[in-house]
Amino acid sequence: MNRLELPYSEERLRIFGLGCGGGIGGLAYAARYAQAMPAGSHFLFLTIDLCLLCLRIADPSIAMFVAAASFGDGAAGVVLSNTRGSDSCAGRGTVLAVGDYFWRNTEQIMGWDLKEDGFGVVLSPELPALIRTEFMPALNRAEQIVVILRSV
Repeated sequence: MNRLELPYSEERLRIFGLGCGGGIGGLAYAARYAQAMPAGSHFLFLTIDLCLLCLRIADPSIAMFVAAASFGDGAAGVVLSNTRGSDSCAGRGTVLAVGDYFWRNTEQIMGWDLKEDGFGVVLSPELPALIRTEFMPALNRAEQIVVILRSV
């Protein structure tokens, strides 16, 4: 903020502990925010994922091994523009809809647990089965919402 000399009133959303889900949630927030602003407004969305901060060397669990092998540090950014009422987004990506889907009683499937030596990863062997049975219904629901939005 200091080096870029951004205004003191610059909107920021700090999300911690969601991993790549934080990037998706942040992008959804930025898209909603962009829709609420005047046409022609621009937004810079940055996401930084620092998974290796949660690496616990003394943890010999399979979950920690899988997490360390699967997830790594990364960063990405995108400029969002509110192009409502204009054709200037031709040939570019468009956010059609955003939303959340909640699976009840799944907190033991994936997440974080505070340990004496840092964050312990929660990564259950039940995760692949949950994705196989529950992901497509959630995706189909999202597609129905997008179809409804397109027809409005």
